[in-house]
Amino acid sequence: MAALCDASWKDDEELKEKLVQYVREGLKREEILSFVKENFGQYAWSVRSLDRRLRHFDIFYSDREVTVEEVREAVATEL
Repeated sequence: MAALCDASWKDDEELKEKLVQYVREGLKREEILSFVKENFGQYAWSVRSLDRRLRHFDIFYSDREVTVEEVREAVATEL
C-alpha cells in the first residue's frame, strides 16, 4: 500500500519531460499509459493517475496560448 502513496514522481523531471513529449505528439491517454507503464514502472499507473500527474505538471492537451484570431485563420485556411 505504501507504493501507491509514494509521491516521488512529483520530483521526477524525466517523467515530466516524457509526458510533455507524449502530449505534444498527440498520443491518446491509453497510448501514453502504455509507454509510462513500460518506462516508469516504479510508479503505479492507471488512467486516473495519469490524468492526475498530467494536471500536477500543468500539462494539457489544449493550447491556451492560441488566440481567437489564430483559430479563425486556421478554420479559413481549411475551408
